Amino acid sequence: MQGHKVSSGAFANISYETREYGGEYINFMTALGPVSREHRIPVYRKTLKTNPSSNFFAIFDNRAGYEDEISYDDMLIFGDIFIKAGITRVVAASVTNEAGYRSIVQLSHAVADTKDIDLQLTSTICMDEAKNFVFSRIPNLSKPSISSFGLANFSSRA
Repeated sequence: MQGHKVSSGAFANISYETREYGGEYINFMTALGPVSREHRIPVYRKTLKTNPSSNFFAIFDNRAGYEDEISYDDMLIFGDIFIKAGITRVVAASVTNEAGYRSIVQLSHAVADTKDIDLQLTSTICMDEAKNFVFSRIPNLSKPSISSFGLANFSSRA
């Protein structure tokens, strides 16, 4: 399920590893400290430079429980970064114990709708569930579907 390693690195408070799977790149990001817009932007820009398609796949691991600051304005900026890179679909999962992350997921979908980005995003406490969520969508890109993993699953498109 892991594919082969394409690249890896670290920026302030986030490390990442990009792996190829089924012709798509999956970006595994890990919080190394509190995460804000300033921490996310360099990682997004770096991983988007080599992204092979209009799809962006990511798993953000914050099981360590670092503070994750993200605002509506931050999400608008992230949306613009994705659009500029030619991304039309984002499939992502956050692995976190933060109960409030459900609100971030919902707000992310509102922003994705305004940017016309197909966003499939979930939050879970289990890394295996996050991987299943993301990897299961690669073969079904032409017809995205959301199946029940017992998670806070949402899709901005039907």
